[in-house]
Amino acid sequence: MMNNNKKTNADWIALHTKNHARCNIRVQGAHIASWLPAGRDEQLFMSRLSSPDQSQPLRGGIPVIFPQFADLGPLPKHGFARTAIWWLEDVQQSDDAASATLVLTDTPESMQLWPHSFTATIRITLTDQALQVDWQVRNEGVQTMSFQAALHTYFRVAEGQFATILGLANSPSYDKLTQANAAANGANQLIVKNAIDSIYAQTPDHLILQTGFGELQIDKHGFPDTVVWTPWDEGARQIADLADDEGRAFICVEAACVNVPITLSPQQNWNASMKLECSEE
Repeated sequence: MMNNNKKTNADWIALHTKNHARCNIRVQGAHIASWLPAGRDEQLFMSRLSSPDQSQPLRGGIPVIFPQFADLGPLPKHGFARTAIWWLEDVQQSDDAASATLVLTDTPESMQLWPHSFTATIRITLTDQALQVDWQVRNEGVQTMSFQAALHTYFRVAEGQFATILGLANSPSYDKLTQANAAANGANQLIVKNAIDSIYAQTPDHLILQTGFGELQIDKHGFPDTVVWTPWDEGARQIADLADDEGRAFICVEAACVNVPITLSPQQNWNASMKLECSEE
């Protein structure tokens, strides 16, 4: 491995392998914006109306949600990590793999919103057919802190196709659209044919996603919940940075800690990961 970069505030970083897998990351927000496995189509959705303004999060890719999910608390929606200035601490590159490590720490501005001292470290690793995100949060303060976290992944869905998720059969859920709880329904296939915004609890660490752009294996650790969201046609018209015809073009399947916030004692770490891997064709 070759160390190409150390403690820089570059705007973007591009990872690649010798077989032409590629991953583009906006350092602000530690935001993965694009992922092309070797010899395959782009897997992540990015709206053509996504704002280049750095005060706004990108509409697509993999936003990092911390320390609050959605509007479930007093902070700005989805917290502040997705628009915060992260440091690109390290980049490693070889023929078969590439990785980038990004770090976020508390600032006077973050302390006004959320009075906790912390270090969040994200390591993104690209191989020919897989993309892995390893995430650690450390409580650097003297008081206990609690937070929610998620990797809000936007997956492309092929035109004329319906996203299918396998593995949620035994997971109860909360439907944010109807504000209703639902017991596990035993159906191993969730075929998304309309708007959905549901938080599935205690989901298995292995899910399968079919989008029309191939089949993806989703493996997560340290994230007990899975959030499934897409606005569909009507919902897309209500979102300023989403084109009217993009409501069916993606599905969010999010590795998350939502229902039970993570609680860390002083100097304690939380570790979680998500790996996306293409199934063999």
